Amino acid sequence: MEMTEGKIKWVFFLFSFSMFTFCLGWWLHTCESLCSKECFLGSPDNSFTTAQDFQFNTHDTIPAATSGATEDSSDSVSPATDPFNSTLPTIFMITPTYARATQKADLTRLCQTLMHVRNLHWIIIEDSDSETPLVTRFLKRCRVKSSQLNRKTSSKLQPPKVSAKGHKNRGAEQRNVGLDWLRENYKPGDVTGVVYFGDDDNTYDIQLFEEMRYTNKVSIWPVGLAGGLKAEGPICENGRVKKWHVGWSPGRKFPVDMAAFAVNLDIILTNSKARLNPFGPGGHLEPEFLSAITTVPELEAKADDCTKVYVWHTQTARAYLVNEKRLPTTIEVKK
Repeated sequence: MEMTEGKIKWVFFLFSFSMFTFCLGWWLHTCESLCSKECFLGSPDNSFTTAQDFQFNTHDTIPAATSGATEDSSDSVSPATDPFNSTLPTIFMITPTYARATQKADLTRLCQTLMHVRNLHWIIIEDSDSETPLVTRFLKRCRVKSSQLNRKTSSKLQPPKVSAKGHKNRGAEQRNVGLDWLRENYKPGDVTGVVYFGDDDNTYDIQLFEEMRYTNKVSIWPVGLAGGLKAEGPICENGRVKKWHVGWSPGRKFPVDMAAFAVNLDIILTNSKARLNPFGPGGHLEPEFLSAITTVPELEAKADDCTKVYVWHTQTARAYLVNEKRLPTTIEVKK
């Protein structure tokens, strides 16, 4: 009799444990499903949480789409969805670009960085006789406020039988078009902002843009992978430049890369000499430009007193499409 009761108790224990295990597994599975829905849907009302909402959740979100702009129509974000904050200085980023196999890839990577930067107006100037459909379509999809301009590089700057990267001071004329556009569309005091020359094949940490945003006159910082060094630029103390860490032509007054500085917008608007000289000696665009608007003692050190690198002169490698003539690509063939 005792043996029978023991067996009954043991069977009852096993049955109870099995039911507990089953119920626990069902509960965990239900919780996991609910968590997955929460992650994918983002919120109970099924609205997605964008990167902009995550990082700057107290600010306006990025509009779903934009349209390209011409010299007559500068904004690529409709006024109704424009996320600009009037109390925050605007960054005007001037980017020269030219047709090549990697152009769209470079612009896409840069666009998706700039999408995370508040109050940024991207001014793209093409090296072409007219605005190209590729860039126009690209800007319609890029959720960044932008202006599309164009200027064909002077024939004097295009020696025969030379690669695109071999053109003397390439991009200088396009950057000047961007500066002229600013002077045509703004007057001193209209808006608080800074001007930055950003190439389309550089790599940018979004912290760089927050560093430059509050530039009083001209701010400066190091650039990675430039001048044959891991990083080149100023060595600073207490917010001012003391000397330079430069490998190439260190005797220049401002031995810096184009990506190493930003200029207050009013300095550009009030100084007609603030232009780049396309016909000057190679490597001296930056020194000549900066000499016209500031002095070394006036430079404002950013990036933790010039000890951090937030921009890299990466330069996308040339694409060697050796099989393209033999096997023409039919994917995305529009230009």
